[in-house]
Amino acid sequence: MRARVAATARALVLALPRCRGGGSTSRPQLGGSISSVDGTSAATPVVAGLIANLNAARLKAGKPVLGFVNPLLYALAAADPKAFNDVMQGDNTCTEDACPCPANTGYYAAPGWDATTGLGTPNYGRWKAGIAAMGI
Repeated sequence: MRARVAATARALVLALPRCRGGGSTSRPQLGGSISSVDGTSAATPVVAGLIANLNAARLKAGKPVLGFVNPLLYALAAADPKAFNDVMQGDNTCTEDACPCPANTGYYAAPGWDATTGLGTPNYGRWKAGIAAMGI
């Protein structure tokens, strides 16, 4: 089964980003106070938390953790188009005053994979079902 996942990923030409978590005005608690975080600093922990939940369920069931998940994400997308919610609007253009790049430099969301949101936002239930269906 892992060979099929790896072959699917190679066929899809791996690129960054893989997927996107909610990354706009998240409100984490840092050092006892509420803070505001945007972008990768907010999105990455969301996706990592979903993968950690999948791994915890797998360990509880006596299965190994997923390990390097990038090829798996592409296999999930190929097997089930609803495994990711396609983000078709938005961008990652530079909007900060201190940004070292020219204004509006960045990428724009589009249907399917794009350089701003990757495959889209995770659909946790579909990920869980897809992984089970793959027999991983």
